[in-house]
Amino acid sequence: GHVEVMLDKVSMPLLLLPAGNDHPNLKPGSEIIRKLEDKGGKCILFEDMIHGWVTRGDTDDPVVQEHAENALNHA
Repeated sequence: GHVEVMLDKVSMPLLLLPAGNDHPNLKPGSEIIRKLEDKGGKCILFEDMIHGWVTRGDTDDPVVQEHAENALNHA
């Protein structure tokens, strides 16, 4: 697909922080993630979060706040 073609062109390490509702091909264990890891990239799954939690999540929720801070600390 288009994502695979685009990611094949990545030439530097890339950090992905997918949420639980993100597509499976963007999660650890997928072929895409294995290719990115071969290039020095990393993928950390936040299974109990929903897409956009870091930038648009409800930080009044302590769980969202904790996971958002954790994600930003990896960046």
